[in-house]
Amino acid sequence: MRKGLRRQLKRPHSLTKGNPPVDCRPPDPRPKDGFRICYGLRGVAMTASANPPGLLALDTGVRETGWAVFQDGQVVESGGAGLKSRRKVEPKVRISHLIASLSELADRWQPQAVAFSQPSGINWEVPALDLLVSSLAGWSSERGLKQHSYTAQEVRAAIAGHPNASRDQLGYAIMLILGLIGQGRSTHEWEAIAVGHFHLTRSEQAAA
Repeated sequence: MRKGLRRQLKRPHSLTKGNPPVDCRPPDPRPKDGFRICYGLRGVAMTASANPPGLLALDTGVRETGWAVFQDGQVVESGGAGLKSRRKVEPKVRISHLIASLSELADRWQPQAVAFSQPSGINWEVPALDLLVSSLAGWSSERGLKQHSYTAQEVRAAIAGHPNASRDQLGYAIMLILGLIGQGRSTHEWEAIAVGHFHLTRSEQAAA
């Protein structure tokens, strides 16, 4: 995996007591074609085979996508995927690299489903956003993953109490809900975690 795994977070005490952390990081290949894919994987160090399949949650974006892996309803790892380049990169190229990055994550963690926030924004034209959504749908279908998409407004309303809550407000709200205050993650990661928590909570309520 390009640039590799970094900044491992602490496990809850109940999971770490008596068990040293396992470093399951793959070797880092060198960047190609002048590009560097930034993964920023930050989470619990554990082997993918040691846990049952779970959920891959995404805060989707053309430039950068935050992601979080959930197993047994808990966040076990999170990070960001996106091209880092000083040159202008076309959306098609960025999205192609994103899909490749997601495939590496899926190969490692073997999720059963993917939940993502529907992309929006003024920095990208509608065709780029449509390509991102269709690419994610095609990728999910090819891998046999159940796909669930939500608007940013419904996630923020459920987590932060207001559909127009800022990213900082959403991040702080999900920190409080999951007891993750003080953990250093990017805004995109917190949004992905919020998407995953929203999906799992909604699924539990539907099953009740």
